[in-house]
Amino acid sequence: MKDLGAEEGKLDGLSIRNLRQNPRFRNQARVGRHDTIDVGPDPNLVSVQGGAHNRTAVIGRAPTERGASPGAGSAAKAGDDRNHSVPPQSCQALAGLGVGFIKDGASVAELIVTDDHFGNAAPIFDETNAKTRQRLAGLRRRGIVPVITGFRGATRAGACTTLGRGGSDYSGTIVGAALDADEVWIWTDVDGVMTTDPRLVPEARILPEISYREAIELSFFGAKVLHPKTIQPVMKKKIPVWIKNSFNPACPGTCIVPAAANSQRGVKAITHVSKAHIITLTGKESLSFPQLAAKAFGSLSLGDIPTLMVTQSSADNILCFAVHDADLRRVKAQLEKTFELEMLHDDRVAIEIMPHVAIVVMIGEHMKGTPGLSGRAFSSLGRRGINVIAIAQGSSELSISFAVKAPDVKEAVKAIHEEFALGAN
Repeated sequence: MKDLGAEEGKLDGLSIRNLRQNPRFRNQARVGRHDTIDVGPDPNLVSVQGGAHNRTAVIGRAPTERGASPGAGSAAKAGDDRNHSVPPQSCQALAGLGVGFIKDGASVAELIVTDDHFGNAAPIFDETNAKTRQRLAGLRRRGIVPVITGFRGATRAGACTTLGRGGSDYSGTIVGAALDADEVWIWTDVDGVMTTDPRLVPEARILPEISYREAIELSFFGAKVLHPKTIQPVMKKKIPVWIKNSFNPACPGTCIVPAAANSQRGVKAITHVSKAHIITLTGKESLSFPQLAAKAFGSLSLGDIPTLMVTQSSADNILCFAVHDADLRRVKAQLEKTFELEMLHDDRVAIEIMPHVAIVVMIGEHMKGTPGLSGRAFSSLGRRGINVIAIAQGSSELSISFAVKAPDVKEAVKAIHEEFALGAN
């Protein structure tokens, strides 16, 4: 698929160097900036696919992703012109870049078949792949570059759905995987995935390459550049995903691959969740630890509430886990309902909440088997007087998580970033 930002690529004979010097490129860049969009009746941005290089380029994100109401997805049918037409301004901007005015635009609502979980719909991939190939095959054979609005799908009955946070990037990888693209390029407003949040550590640098697992872990724990769902469609087919900056197309960006080659050993990046709470459940002897854990996580699953980290003391019958600040009210209500009888009778279960904590996570595919990483991290925190409240590490050793007081998060991230010299070139 043709790409809008690579030095090596061409867009209908127009190289990226020419694009950068062309004042019309600013129009395209502005289309990719979600906070200044003014592109007519359809607020969704576009994905561009096609061409000899078989690349998918996703331009920007929909500005209404985070604010879409859960019921809004059912308001229109997928074939409704108001719901799928590419805005004229977008077509004009693309025409100015050499793509040409495309009358036969497409919406992902015509391509992506989903369940009816409006606001956070899940694709039905077999049907999606078939519809996408069928709908776009004729356009590609005629040499037309399909321009596809993102963020939405449709149920089997044709009711429009939305894919939730990260839906535009997710649309791009869904379509790219369906077309067996060689690569997917996501155009956004940052230079790539960084070693940590540059707002906390100005010395943070761009990671040229990370693995699928590292990308998912980083995004789950707060890295805003990518949503975990974005990687899922391409994993099975091992399609690389590039993160590129539409405002700085000369920057190489970050390539997300099945397994990073020649990856550094030890810690590769640090991410964090700045607003979290720790929930501690303590059960009496009459309630075993397996029963305590089963009931606790069963109640969370009913509300589809994720946990950020989990620790336990089976001997003392104590379960401890962290949740996002936004989920605290629901978590508390769910647990109180689940353990209502135990709390009424002899206080068999006690629920404690530690507010205002932050979760810091060290991530690296090759941390496994590398001795001393935890010791170095916690020593660096100790030298700065930062207390670690809780620690968790999975058996995969892909990440090590720990909780600190929320006011300490910036200093904690900075200390670990310096300890492992992640800012060094």
